[in-house]
Amino acid sequence: MIRSKCKNSSGYRGRLTSVGFSALSVLVFLGGCTGGDLVNIGIPAGTASTITADPTVLRADGVSTSSVLVQLKDADLNNLTQGGDVVSLTTSLGTLSPIKDNQNGTYSSTLTSGTSLGTAVIAGSVNGELIKSTASVTIVPSS
Repeated sequence: MIRSKCKNSSGYRGRLTSVGFSALSVLVFLGGCTGGDLVNIGIPAGTASTITADPTVLRADGVSTSSVLVQLKDADLNNLTQGGDVVSLTTSLGTLSPIKDNQNGTYSSTLTSGTSLGTAVIAGSVNGELIKSTASVTIVPSS
């Protein structure tokens, strides 16, 4: 997976990754990419990526929903702008829909409330690395 490239496409610099294997850095120049021509796309970092939910309060009616968004960031806190990573989410209450890769560095899911009261804590990982950020949604009585 190439994570950075020259603006003029004459050279590529990238990092190849595979789940279960160490990352391999590769540097290939086909024509001459100078420092100002290199565009850094970034490698997702679980320590910098974020998970958010909106709204943060749901009724315990089994049908209320909250939109969950994962924003992948690199170690320098830059938002990533491409998809293709493996993102997984879990919740302590309610259910999550399958994750959608929005192909822009964000991944989305929908939390549907159950009938239990409490706080749904949504946690996740990117390419097997735990995302430090979590989102919380409070589930309140439906009446």
